[in-house]
Amino acid sequence: MKDILKSEQGKTSEGRLFAILGKGVALWMLIAFAESVINQEWILGILLATLIAPKLFEKVLYLRAGGKDV
Repeated sequence: MKDILKSEQGKTSEGRLFAILGKGVALWMLIAFAESVINQEWILGILLATLIAPKLFEKVLYLRAGGKDV
């Protein structure tokens, strides 16, 4: 479990911790408020964006900066 929070340098990463917590909250909201999500598609879009966008944003930054392949 601790390895999930470590960066490539082997240090604990706050960013990864907050990303995991944020995704957990979004997933909980998706399950807890399923009826609202079904009735209003924009809520589903926001929740799915919070689950997908952080990793996608990280990959785009690596491509722009010419960093290592993710």
